[in-house]
This record gives sequence, structure tokens and C-alpha cells, in this order.
Amino acid sequence: MPIRTVTSSGVSRRKFLIGAGALSIACALRPAQSFPSYASEFDPVTLPPYGNGTLAPGIRSRMVFNINGLSMHVLEAGFDEPDRPLVLLLHGFPDLCYCWRKIMVPLAAAGYHVIAPDQRGYGRTSGWDDVYDVDLGAFSLLTMARDALALVEAFGYRSVAAVVGHDVGSFIAAWCALIRPDVFRSVVLMSVPFTGPPALPFNSANRSQAEEAAEDSANNMRAQLAALHPPRKFYQHYYASREANDNLHHPPQGLHDFCGVIFISRVQTGREISQFRSKTLQLPSWHRYPVTTSWIKARGWRRLSPL
Repeated sequence: MPIRTVTSSGVSRRKFLIGAGALSIACALRPAQSFPSYASEFDPVTLPPYGNGTLAPGIRSRMVFNINGLSMHVLEAGFDEPDRPLVLLLHGFPDLCYCWRKIMVPLAAAGYHVIAPDQRGYGRTSGWDDVYDVDLGAFSLLTMARDALALVEAFGYRSVAAVVGHDVGSFIAAWCALIRPDVFRSVVLMSVPFTGPPALPFNSANRSQAEEAAEDSANNMRAQLAALHPPRKFYQHYYASREANDNLHHPPQGLHDFCGVIFISRVQTGREISQFRSKTLQLPSWHRYPVTTSWIKARGWRRLSPL
């Protein structure tokens, strides 16, 4: 694939400062920190063909190696013609690159080379550690933005037409554009807005730790939800817990039923409602819902959250 370049008719002071800032951040990020990668290794040759026959003609599944320490699985479309502008699609949680399959062919038909990876921690991408007590630096937004940049460069591009993120992928897409605007020239955020980089503690030199803790919005939210009757938890706090890690790996009702209740359920008949109620009662008590016929019908195809 030829190297793609972007030309400019002039450099304003603003563009220079943006470029210098991006360059300084990029330099600070190199060399990349290495992380343990033993737990997620597997032989992709032994896996069945991807998609079980559901991928449209024009989409191929492939592995790309040495991507910031990863063996990255990607779906690719629009690869049959050279010199196409690149569009990078970043999925969210709990999705895979597979979730983009419906729009990859239309984007390729519009003249783009389209790449959708299984991101670090997902799907057939390996080279990351899946134990609960892993160094979370391996999954930071900066690390995953570096994964995206390494993937772009592995395909021989110096810039992309757009990086598109959905859900958690929106955060990564936003950081890609923030850190390397010279590479990620436009960004699309789906379902999750970008609120900007995290603020540093302000006017904190003369305040006690107790005062700092009192302003911790996350801790305040945990306490307020725990005080409800029955008590509740914010779903992101649950998924970060050791309890959730154990539940997702070893759910007593089976992974299919557990995820069906946690994420999406569409029920219509009385029998389905009864089945849904019995499955819900197997969840942790804080995650249960007032399961009535009207409640379920009003929330068909709705994402279930503990709030």
C-alpha cells in the first residue's frame, strides 16, 4: 500500500502550536511500554472461519501482527483497489469488529479502504493479559490510541480520512484525534460524547485529603446509590469489580442467559416474561429490576442498567 501524505499550502501559528503539541505528546509516549502478554495467546490457525458465513462478499477477516505488541484481528473492505483513503472503525463494549459489518461494504462502495479491528482485550486479538490484577496501564486510552496508530501505519498510511468510534471506541477515537491530528484528520463519535481530557487537581495544595475525598464525584455516586432501597450500583463500577469478573467468567445460569439479562432482552409473550423474571432473580440483588409485564414491554430492546 503506498504511503499517503497530506499537503498544506501554509502553516499558521495555531496549526504550528497544535502540531508541536501533538509531536511533544507523541515523543513522550515513545518508546512504548511493554506489558505481559501470556494469558490471551492462542493459535488463530486452529479457530474456525470468522463470522460463520455471515460476512458479506467484499469483507475479509485477517490477522495483522506486531501492532504495538498485539496480534490484531481485523475485518477489511475496499482492499481491492490501491490509493483509497482509509476509514478506521473502533467498536465499543461489549462489541467486536463484527458489529461494523453492515456498513463496511457501503463505505467501500463509496471509495474507502475500511478497517475494523478487534481492539485490545476483545475477540481474536491476542497479546494482552486477561487476569483481573493486570497492570491497567496496558488498557489506558493512550495505549489503545497507540494501538490504532500502529495499525494505521502497518497498513502503509500516514493519515486517515476518518476514525469512527462507538461507545468506548468513541473515547479512543477522540484521543486519536486529540493526540495525533496530523494522522486522524476527522473523527466521528457515536453514542458517547467527548468531554475533553481529564482536568488536573485545581487549588489542591492547601486542602486536606478528607476535603479532596469529599469532592470525589465517583465515591459520592457510589454512596448515594448504595443508600437506595434496594441498594444499587452504577454499571461501570460493577464491571470494574472482581465480582463482575467472576460472574462473567463463571455465571451459574450460563454465559448466554447472564449476558441476555444484563445487556438486551426482547420479550413479548407471557411465557417469555416469566422466563425473563426467573433469569433476573439470579442476578446480584442490586442488579434486579421491578420485573412486571408493563415494565418489560415498555423496555423492549432497551439496554438494562442498574439505575
